[in-house]
Amino acid sequence: MENVKKSAFRFDDFFINEVQTKIENRHFDGEIELGMNLSGSSVLRNSKSQLELTIILRVEAEDYFNISISTVGLFTTSFVEGDEKFESYLYTNAPAILFPYIRAAIASITAQCGIPPVRLPLMNLTEFGQKLKESRTIEE
Repeated sequence: MENVKKSAFRFDDFFINEVQTKIENRHFDGEIELGMNLSGSSVLRNSKSQLELTIILRVEAEDYFNISISTVGLFTTSFVEGDEKFESYLYTNAPAILFPYIRAAIASITAQCGIPPVRLPLMNLTEFGQKLKESRTIEE
C-alpha cells in the first residue's frame, strides 16, 4: 500500500461567530433577487503557519429579509510566505473551502426562520481573495 503524502495546507475548523436575521415578509413565491455583500479579514499567526479567515456575508432580498453571518475558518500551512502556492492556498483556496459551509448555514437558517431556504449561487472568490491579501494582519 502506498503512503499518502501529507498536505502542506490543512483545514482545521469552521464556526459561526454571529448571525443576525430580519424577516419582513414570509410570503414569497418563485424567484427573488438577492443582494450580497462579502467582506472579511485574515490573520497569519505563529510564524505564519496558522491562518484565521473571517468572512462576513450579508444577504438581502428587498422587502423580504436580510441576514448577516460572521464565520471563521482555521487553517494550518507549512508553506512559507513568498511561495506561489502560499498565496494561492491562503487567498483563493481558503475562501473557496469555507463558502459551502456558509451557503449551507444560510439555507438552514432561512428554513428555520419559516421562509423558503435560500440557496446562494456559486461565486468566483478570486477578487475577494485579493482583498483579503491586501488587508491581512500578521501576528507573531
